[in-house]
Amino acid sequence: MHRLIPAVAAIAMAASVTVSVSPASADGSTINSAGYLTSDGKRGVVDLTATGAKAVVPGTGPIVVSLGDSYISGEAGRWAGNVIKTSNFGVTDALSYKAYDDAGADEAIKDCHRSRQAEVNFTPAGSASVNLACSGATALSDYSSKSNTWKPGIDFAQQKVRSGAVGVGQAQLLKNLAAANPGRIGFIVLSIGGNDFDFGTIVGTCVEGFIKGGPCSKKKEVTSKVEEPNISKQRDKIGAAIDRLISAVGDKGAPNWTLMVQDYPSPVATSSTIRYGETYNQRWGDGGCPMYNVDLDWANDVALTNIDRTVREAVDTQRVSHPTQNIQFLELKEALKGHRLCEKNVYPLDQPF
Repeated sequence: MHRLIPAVAAIAMAASVTVSVSPASADGSTINSAGYLTSDGKRGVVDLTATGAKAVVPGTGPIVVSLGDSYISGEAGRWAGNVIKTSNFGVTDALSYKAYDDAGADEAIKDCHRSRQAEVNFTPAGSASVNLACSGATALSDYSSKSNTWKPGIDFAQQKVRSGAVGVGQAQLLKNLAAANPGRIGFIVLSIGGNDFDFGTIVGTCVEGFIKGGPCSKKKEVTSKVEEPNISKQRDKIGAAIDRLISAVGDKGAPNWTLMVQDYPSPVATSSTIRYGETYNQRWGDGGCPMYNVDLDWANDVALTNIDRTVREAVDTQRVSHPTQNIQFLELKEALKGHRLCEKNVYPLDQPF
């Protein structure tokens, strides 16, 4: 299990992560909070329940904000590498379980996994970062009263949860942050859409199919998730989420502030780059990457390609709708190439090349 953590965390950007209200936020004291980090290393917490003084980020420089799902929240940020043996756990668990504590000694929202190693925290001198993203997030917020789980999406939702706290969507959190820090929101980075396509379930079905059931890419209930009409449906949802973020900042952002929307990197090898043979013992017992070759290629060439194309098209649509807004697109599909799960020349720390 330990050797898989970084790669599986990458796949988990689209997993249906259960995000429950943590005990510390039962009275609403942290559920709408987020950690900030200044470029000179000062840390703290802003309360974004409203737009008061507690929502002010210290300093006068620009603020960089990340929103979206686990690919940008910093999922797996505690890990420094891969390992097989439990005795080597400490070698890879670089930041330990405190890596995700963005609200003092706890997470503002349990399992949002806003890591200290998230990309947003590597900002230029004189700036500050605020991470509003949440592992498991979709374009729209969701609350389950049955399990008391709150997932803030890219919207203005204000949902009362069982504990009595009011869960606020990421767009509303951004709006409150911008209002409390006028002229300082300079750069926003968004990663959204993977969970809306249910990519985590897709990969999970492919893994289950390798163990028992056959290739997932031959099952219509799986392939239909990344085909029309679902593509058009998700394109509209992603586009609407982008529109809401632009509305959230309004005239409170820095002059010519930038919105960067990123797509998703491939987390798994292809049939031509996987280093294990297509046998149960090798891919499950040795490698921890139980997928058929045909499914590896389908996941890369069809599923992920269609998801990334949909995100790009949603961005293009919003560029037309907001011609004066600086909207950028960051293509990440090949970002993990050479480092993907079970790829050739990629080995756990305790295995020699």
